Amino acid sequence: MSALSSESRRPALTAVIVLFVAYASLFWAMQGFVKAGRSDFIIYYTAAQMAKSHVLNRLYDLNLQIEFQDRIMSDLQSPVRFTHDLLPYNHPPFQILWFMPLARLPYLSAFSIWVLWSVLCFALGILLLTRSAEGLQNANVHWLYLLSFLYLPLLGTLLQGQDSAMLFLFWVLAYRSLKRSREGWAGFWLSLLLQKFQILLPVVLVLSAKKRWKAMGGFLGGSLVLLLISFALVGASGLESYIGLLKEMSGWVGHKGIYPSQMHNLRGQIYLLWYDEHPLFANILTIGASLVLLAVLLRCWNGRWDPGRPDFDLRFSLLVITSLLVSPHLNFHDVSLMLLPGLLIWRFAGQQRHGAKVNRWLACAVLIVTFPVLVASFIMSLSLKINLHVLGLLCLAGTVAWTIIRSQPIDSVQA
Repeated sequence: MSALSSESRRPALTAVIVLFVAYASLFWAMQGFVKAGRSDFIIYYTAAQMAKSHVLNRLYDLNLQIEFQDRIMSDLQSPVRFTHDLLPYNHPPFQILWFMPLARLPYLSAFSIWVLWSVLCFALGILLLTRSAEGLQNANVHWLYLLSFLYLPLLGTLLQGQDSAMLFLFWVLAYRSLKRSREGWAGFWLSLLLQKFQILLPVVLVLSAKKRWKAMGGFLGGSLVLLLISFALVGASGLESYIGLLKEMSGWVGHKGIYPSQMHNLRGQIYLLWYDEHPLFANILTIGASLVLLAVLLRCWNGRWDPGRPDFDLRFSLLVITSLLVSPHLNFHDVSLMLLPGLLIWRFAGQQRHGAKVNRWLACAVLIVTFPVLVASFIMSLSLKINLHVLGLLCLAGTVAWTIIRSQPIDSVQA
């Protein structure tokens, strides 16, 4: 089917209208939330105001951040006061560059522009993944595009004014660069993920294990550029303060906006069950479980490096899922990065190069985990210390790993 038929356009158009109305209604209902400065965007705007006032050398002085944030909240005439008086900017210095152009705008205008930019990043990333979906009819691709925009963590990113949309686009660009054997560029795009460096350990492990030195060179080169930019922005004292803040944050639990038990990762589930009564055991178990997942990931990357093979998409999907699960810090909006493995797995299933039963398992697993299980996790959390979504991600990772390992005997011979 080269184009959508008139019959298939009608439900697609209806879905677009319903989606638009749902989003408009939700944003209208949440306008008080946004106008009161209660979203995470406040941390970026606070940092941007400090840049505007030329005090970036004290960017990680939390007392100074409180002064600027209080001033912003006063301008908004907001009654909101965050726990411990601050929602701190704790990201790397170079990330401020994305927000400095917004510093001269009023808060709500800056927030609106950032949301539009985030929508563009999501739309471009999803388009790059769906337009090359071989084996899927165009009608299915359009429905897949619509389903992607119905994904709750994507909406959470927009309502919070967070940076996850950019991270998603960088992941997509890194994946496309690897598929096209432009490994230096892939490494560069991955270096931009240092905005949230905690998700990068699995990537570095895989690239090192597979001896993809061009990709590692691009990553290290990009990292060096970002370090130099950070030094130019905040100076040596600012970098030292940032390192000190990271050390301090490692002990934050239920402090200044960091609530590990609410995170959608291994740490979140384990802390939910055991941290209150057995904190040392919870930390040890988190590290141990993460190491097991990393070992499974490396096992699945055994064999020949061949981005042209369909199962490369499965391996990359497992890489992203594992990166999210073992990350020590992962909030709900960060789960929007699951759009990448979700779309790749659907593409793989649609190519029909493996058994129909395997394809159905993969496609169903993605749909179940990303929609009903995700919603059910919020309902169940009210009565049980179980995050169904984390368990669902573990099951999805296991299903993908099992599919990869089943196809690896051929690789072992050819490696």
